[in-house]
Amino acid sequence: MKDPVDTHPLVSVCLIVFNHAKYIEGSLKSILSQKTSFPYELIIHDDASTDESVKIIKKILHGRTENIKLIFQKINQYSQGIGPDGIAMKEARGEFIAYCDGDDFWSNTGKLQYQVDRLREYKDCNLCFHSSNVLNESNLYGFYGDKEKIIQCEDIIAKGGVAMPMASILIRREVVSSIISKSNDFYSHNMSHFMYQFFGSYGGGALYLPKIMSTYRRFSEGSWSSKMKENPTSQVAIVEYFIDSIQKADRMTEYTYTQFFAPIIRLRINSILRRDSISVDRREVFYKKVSGLLKVKSKLEWFFIFKWPFLHKLVFFLFKKRR
Repeated sequence: MKDPVDTHPLVSVCLIVFNHAKYIEGSLKSILSQKTSFPYELIIHDDASTDESVKIIKKILHGRTENIKLIFQKINQYSQGIGPDGIAMKEARGEFIAYCDGDDFWSNTGKLQYQVDRLREYKDCNLCFHSSNVLNESNLYGFYGDKEKIIQCEDIIAKGGVAMPMASILIRREVVSSIISKSNDFYSHNMSHFMYQFFGSYGGGALYLPKIMSTYRRFSEGSWSSKMKENPTSQVAIVEYFIDSIQKADRMTEYTYTQFFAPIIRLRINSILRRDSISVDRREVFYKKVSGLLKVKSKLEWFFIFKWPFLHKLVFFLFKKRR
């Protein structure tokens, strides 16, 4: 990292940490080892970790302060409905913003340089990304072939938030500034990973780079994905939040992509209605809130399979008997 005191950073790297003591050393060192022709800053946001994440971060930095901003929360912001990544990105001074969670890491020391060079070439794109290795798995996350290409916004939407690894993105800061200027409340409370991908690709699409330059740790201890896997009933609140965010984003972009948002919303709704681990009563409350967003087929499915399971079983039995 180039760190002349009076040099303005071209890129702001946001490292988001919560109980990542087992992984943070690798993540932090992978960022600090970047080789660039430009200065970049590092913004570390720890969301009130209860493990030794902060202690490890301080030890690795050795009191280093040039182009480094530390935000160590005393109260967990995520539990207050405030996105930690949004807090970090608001502090960004660079023309571009890069992102990494504390349980992921970058695997190429030329990642930032390469992404900046490419995004400067594609002036109509506001975001570029690449694929990632998935730790302990053979597949790649965010792989779209061996050629550089533009992935259209509607294709990003269709992925429902998993179009690209967050550790792979480089986004123009003006995208973030524009969202804040339109609705600071939306930015503080609704900017999920999906929303960064959507707004970053809105209009000009997202530039896909055929390089593997990071590693994603799926279901790591302390991660969002791990919590969702352990507590599936919490997904009701997550889906309600997802729908609310999409509807607000749709209004903010003058309903340009409404037809592409609709099937993603229905998919998430049905994922809850079909989840046996959530009580029928709880699912019914959820259904009443969102039924207006469903097609007739899904409404019938709810009544015959979930509302009246005995009738569904009877129909299924008679169908089998006739065969």
